[in-house]
Amino acid sequence: MVIQNKTILITGGGSGIGFQAAKVLASKQNKVIICGRSIKRLEEAKALVPELITYECDISESENCKKIAAWIATEHPDCSILINNAAIVHRTNFFEDDQMLSKADLEIRTNLLAPIHLCKHFLPLLARHPHGKIPQAWSIHLKLLIQFIIQLKPLYILSRKFYECKLNIFRFLSSKFYSR
Repeated sequence: MVIQNKTILITGGGSGIGFQAAKVLASKQNKVIICGRSIKRLEEAKALVPELITYECDISESENCKKIAAWIATEHPDCSILINNAAIVHRTNFFEDDQMLSKADLEIRTNLLAPIHLCKHFLPLLARHPHGKIPQAWSIHLKLLIQFIIQLKPLYILSRKFYECKLNIFRFLSSKFYSR
């Protein structure tokens, strides 16, 4: 399926696969909005792809999820696709890192709770569009998941499994929502 002439928000779009997706989607005459925590990365992305629209925010904070959803609804009400791409991974030793609990908290808020909050806040906006979508950026997480299975990173795996369960529930509920 070719996505053209849509308005798309990509979280974590300032670098990595999120940025690559933004580049490709922008080249297909889409209006692409990227958000991220690093203003430097957002500025670098915009320098490489000037048509990108950037928004600095840390989606690990639930209030920022509300703010970006309100900003999109006001400034870009034609947004019909949300790509939850942002993720955080701490490469650390669970047993030796004194900051492990705060790092785990940040990973869970970013990788699990933020997509849940964003889906909740974006559903009313996306429901107005006949083809509103919330695809998940699984390819980004696949490589990370493999690395963490090898390194036995239990918190990341646990947060992804919770996220998968949430996603299945969300898909079921949204299929009921969109089939009305």
